Amino acid sequence: MGSARADNRNEKRSCQTTRFVFWAVGHPPVAEVSFGGVSHVVLSDMNGQKRIRAAFYQSPAGKEPVREWLLELLPDDRKRIGDDIRTAEFGWPVGMPICRQMKGRQGIWEVRTNLPAGRIARVFFCLHENQMVLLHGIIKKSQKTPVRDLDLAEKRRKELQ
Repeated sequence: MGSARADNRNEKRSCQTTRFVFWAVGHPPVAEVSFGGVSHVVLSDMNGQKRIRAAFYQSPAGKEPVREWLLELLPDDRKRIGDDIRTAEFGWPVGMPICRQMKGRQGIWEVRTNLPAGRIARVFFCLHENQMVLLHGIIKKSQKTPVRDLDLAEKRRKELQ
């Protein structure tokens, strides 16, 4: 059975918050956050805490395929993908353009990252035990997401059950 392991090494990193806007009583505040020169508006609690933590899927053999994939990427690509994952952690639930649920794949979501030179990265994840478990990552070669990549993410999600 696979497992998930939270990555606490980057826990002390903080995002650059430019301002907080408070809604009506009983509603969470909204933070305008800047990552890599791009502003995002995310929901946050009063302390700026993550609403959900990202954890790497761990295979029965102890491998963490998403971590290994990320480490193979260029540093700038890795940073952009990490920024989008962090946006999802602080602002969950986050919709488009950062995240969306995969049609026809129960419980599978994707973090969507646009990279330089028109490249597109996707990190597939599921929600498990109050964590965002990062199941599989790809650089897309076409508009359509390959079925084999979705099947692999779904297989890993089922291993967590």
